[in-house]
Amino acid sequence: MRGGGGRGGRVRAMCEDTGDLETSAKVDYSESDLLKGRDTASRDKCQTVHDVAEEKLASLGKHGVDEDVLEDLQDKITAYDECVTKPREAIATGKTVTKQIATEFRAADRVLNKSLDNLALKFKKAAPQFYQDYKNARAIVDTAATRETKDGDVDKKAA
Repeated sequence: MRGGGGRGGRVRAMCEDTGDLETSAKVDYSESDLLKGRDTASRDKCQTVHDVAEEKLASLGKHGVDEDVLEDLQDKITAYDECVTKPREAIATGKTVTKQIATEFRAADRVLNKSLDNLALKFKKAAPQFYQDYKNARAIVDTAATRETKDGDVDKKAA
């Protein structure tokens, strides 16, 4: 998460100047501390720096930290957090959609088997070619398990 601009260092410097060693320890992160490790851990460390700086804002002016700097940092943390969570959200959404597909296929099969097939029967005598084409179109052909032989017959063995 780049763009911190040394804010943690500035907050730490202010804490050292005022003798607030406990708070200084809370924000004692190097750039490599923020860049290595889990994405969410980096976000949490940056958020800690922001929150401490917000608490100590009145004392940070001479260190170059003001409300605009904190707002910029919070905007970057928020944007980073949105990027970090997108892959996980995509996986979760994908799993949900996959489960829904099976449900939707079952519903479509019910419509075909219970409704459309029965409606097609009306055309069996009135339009026999249409009815036969419909039946042929409804036949499920597993192309991975069938192949045409040299004489044109269909062999049901796997190719």
